[in-house]
Amino acid sequence: MLRALCQHTAYDVMPDSQKLIIFDSHLLVKKSLAALLQHRLQAAPIFHTASGVFVGMLTVTDFIHLIIYYSSQIVDRMDPEGQPLAPVPPPTAEELERLTLETLRDIEARMGVLQSQTYTISPADSLHTAVRLLLDCRLHRLPIVARGLPQPPLPPDAPHYAPQYRILKFLATHYLDHPHLDIPLGQLDLGTFADRHGPLISTTLDAPLIHVLHQFIAHGISAVPVIDHHGNVIDVYEKYDVLMLAREGAYYDLEMPIQEALSKRSPVFEGVHTCTREDSLRSLMVALRQHPVHRFVVLD
Repeated sequence: MLRALCQHTAYDVMPDSQKLIIFDSHLLVKKSLAALLQHRLQAAPIFHTASGVFVGMLTVTDFIHLIIYYSSQIVDRMDPEGQPLAPVPPPTAEELERLTLETLRDIEARMGVLQSQTYTISPADSLHTAVRLLLDCRLHRLPIVARGLPQPPLPPDAPHYAPQYRILKFLATHYLDHPHLDIPLGQLDLGTFADRHGPLISTTLDAPLIHVLHQFIAHGISAVPVIDHHGNVIDVYEKYDVLMLAREGAYYDLEMPIQEALSKRSPVFEGVHTCTREDSLRSLMVALRQHPVHRFVVLD
């Protein structure tokens, strides 16, 4: 499998035909949110048209930052001595209407959560290079930028991007006969398990939404299993579900229970995909090839 990653390039995982959605940095946040939902996307490149420079990616995490920022402005203001200040009014509808992607990045900079560097790869870079960068920098996707190669009517640096899922699906499509894929999951150093990595992050139906949003950011995860009081997995709350809340302007009701937040999710939901430690890696790769699977919940 390592040889396959070294032999193939980022160009190999780029789709033959794709609608490329690119946002101008001066686009209103509400319009970018509507576009992501309309095209069922979790991310899109941001381009600064005036300077002709690719400046980063808009992801669901950015909207979570925005929600947390406004919630902290409302309830968690402190003076320099650490004493609570009087709550400020929540942002008005007019203020939210005027927010641009550039303003959003300024807010993230003030929060100290804006990435200091935007990682990219070129189409000629190997998949091994891409995978190492994804793992080392804890990224979910990498922009693929063909610098210096004009693509009219797009800007010269207009990027595609390679999400983890697309790389895995490429391997599942072309290398399903690899003999090591018959090894059970429990024998591989793959995934996150309580007996190897400590307590797992989870939530319950009555937990407040704001708690889960903070878990997304603090632990760099894209989903949290929802369990009942017996520890059984009954659902998964994903980062993508937050987009529906942002569309509804749910900046003020962050104490809503997860059960209510789940009721507001998009009707297009991939479901909860599960496996056991006894399942082979091949069976997981088959599922990746056949369905849009982004994660597996491992059950006893």
